[in-house]
Amino acid sequence: MLRFRKKDSKELIKRMAKTNGCSVSEIRREMQYAIDEARNSDDPNKQAEFQRLFGNKIPSPEEFICVVSKNLNFSKYGAWTMKKAETQEQEFLEVCS
Repeated sequence: MLRFRKKDSKELIKRMAKTNGCSVSEIRREMQYAIDEARNSDDPNKQAEFQRLFGNKIPSPEEFICVVSKNLNFSKYGAWTMKKAETQEQEFLEVCS
């Protein structure tokens, strides 16, 4: 199972900023906005999934990456475990939209 530590998450955010030609603070701000939108969604399924992952806590972007990465399944060879991954991907996208 792939798991990002907080240090890994910070590095990932730095890489995202570099790739997108913007600052780390812009990436963090956009991620926090998406996290807040997911948490405050009117959709009860999205609310339930967010509650399952984070409880009543509002995660930082780094915490979000860590928790979500713990919930993604990879085989020992690094390929997606397809059926479970498709479900998890859909859940993740629903939480983030």
